[in-house]
Amino acid sequence: MEISRIAGCAGGDVLRLRGDIKAGDYVKFRSYFADQRRIVGLDLDSPGGSLPEGFRIAILTRQKRLSTYVTKECDSACAFVFLMGRKRYVSKQARIGVHAVGNDDGSEDRGSIRDTIQFARLFATLGIPSSTIGKMVATPPRRITYLDQSDLASLKVITRDPFARDPSDG
Repeated sequence: MEISRIAGCAGGDVLRLRGDIKAGDYVKFRSYFADQRRIVGLDLDSPGGSLPEGFRIAILTRQKRLSTYVTKECDSACAFVFLMGRKRYVSKQARIGVHAVGNDDGSEDRGSIRDTIQFARLFATLGIPSSTIGKMVATPPRRITYLDQSDLASLKVITRDPFARDPSDG
């Protein structure tokens, strides 16, 4: 995954995350928090990738209380990061795709089904609406279901770029 730091508003900077989430990306992501300047949010555009790395990035996103913004596409492990945002934003053309956890072959087995259930329960405790959780659980690992406007509304997603220098940019 390509990670770059963008000078943001007076409150802090934004990390732009682009591309596949791969092994080692969590350590790279975490290293940005050692800098003096505060990070306030994430600008996401990713098809997903490594679930363990994405999940660790999502947990740190939650711990740091970062806002999340999707510019174009945020699927699979990226959607976990998006959902863990303190506040969630999307552009008008953004799509967020979810599916159940798959094993290394992209299939389901007992372990991946167990993981899907654990994620569903975690999301429920974090206040993620059951309609969103249901789409994740019901969609097989090799497929993708996109959240619709009703899902985004129940997640209290705001359609605008919170990091744009001109708030009318969206």
